[in-house]
Amino acid sequence: MTTDDARIAELEDRIAELTARLDAATAPTTEVAEPDEPRGSRRNMLKLAAGAAVGGTAAALAVGARPVAAADTDPVIVGDTTTQGDTGQTTTVIDYQRSDIPQVPNIIGGGTSNANVFTVRDREALALFNLSSSSFPAAIGGYGYESLPNGVYGFTSSSAGGYGVVGLGSGTGNTGVLARGTRANVELTGAGDAPPARADAHVTGEIVHDSAGDLWFCVADGTPGTWKKLSGPGTAGAFHAVSPFRAHDSRQPSGGGRYDGDSNRTVSIKDARNVSDGEVATADVIPAGATAIAANIAVIGPTTAGFMSVNPGGDAVVAASSVNYNANENTSNAGIFTLNANREVEVVFGPGGGGNVAIDITGYWT
Repeated sequence: MTTDDARIAELEDRIAELTARLDAATAPTTEVAEPDEPRGSRRNMLKLAAGAAVGGTAAALAVGARPVAAADTDPVIVGDTTTQGDTGQTTTVIDYQRSDIPQVPNIIGGGTSNANVFTVRDREALALFNLSSSSFPAAIGGYGYESLPNGVYGFTSSSAGGYGVVGLGSGTGNTGVLARGTRANVELTGAGDAPPARADAHVTGEIVHDSAGDLWFCVADGTPGTWKKLSGPGTAGAFHAVSPFRAHDSRQPSGGGRYDGDSNRTVSIKDARNVSDGEVATADVIPAGATAIAANIAVIGPTTAGFMSVNPGGDAVVAASSVNYNANENTSNAGIFTLNANREVEVVFGPGGGGNVAIDITGYWT
C-alpha cells in the first residue's frame, strides 16, 4: 500500500467512526418506523459532506499530490508555487554536493561533455550543455534555441538601485562577465540625455549610450559625475597613424591635371599611389568607415597669389582656407580634413591662377 492509499484509508475510517457516533446520538428512543429521510435533512447533509470530503481528498491525493517544498533528493517540480510569509525562507537552493562536474552524452560527435548544475532550455532533445562549446560549464545554464530568443534575462525595478544582471569574478584570474556573439559582443541600447546633462549620481566606470547615439565613460564619481565621450555620430573616433603615403598628385596622369582658379574637384584618397607615376601601389589604405584624415596639402607652381580649401567630398562651399600661397611659390600646410562616405575630399581653389596639388596622408580616424 502506498503512502497516499494509507492516508485515504485512515480518513475513511475516521469518517465512518464519526458517522456511527452521529447515528447513535440521534437515534429515536422508541421503535417507531420512520419514513425515508429527506435528502436535505441535517444528518444526511453531514453524511454527504463527509463523503464529499473523502472523495475530494482522495482525488487530490491521487492526482495532484506534490511536496510543498522539495526535500533532499526529491524533484523540484516546474509549475508548483509556494507562498512564503515575510519571515519565511525566501531562497531556493539547489545544492550540488559532488566534487566533480557532471558529464552528459554529446548529441553531436559522441562522447561526453561538461554539463551545468541547473539548466533551463526550450528544446527537449538537447543535452545539458551548449552545443557550440563545452568550455563553460556553469552553475546555471539558460539556453534559448527555438521558441525563446534569449538565454538569460535579468530585470530589476528596485528603488534601492540594483542591477538586472550581476557578474562577479572573485579571485585571481576570474572575469566578471564574458560576452561573445557572432553579430556583436555587447549591444547597448541608446536612451536618455547625455550624461553630463543629467541630475542623478554616477560612479567611475559606468558606460552610457545616450539617445543621440553617443557613447560615454564616467571617469569620476559625482552628480552627474565627470564624463568622457568615447564615440558617436559627431565624433571622429579612434586615430590610426600610418606610414606617410601619397594619395593624390594632379601632375600625374591619374591626378586630373592642373587646377584652374575658381575650380573644384572631387578626389579619392583611399589608395596609396606611387610618387613616380601616380598608379595605385596599395589599395584601401584608408578603410571604409574612415571619417577624417591627417594630411599634408601642397600647392605647387601657382601663377598668382591665392588660397585653396579641402572639404568633404562633394562640398564646394568655401568657409575657410586650408593653404594660402604666393605666386610662383610652392606652399604646403598640414591639417585634419573630413571625408565623405566614399573616402573623398573636395579640393576647391579660390580666384587666381590655380596650381597643382599633392596630398600626402599620415593617418586617419574611424
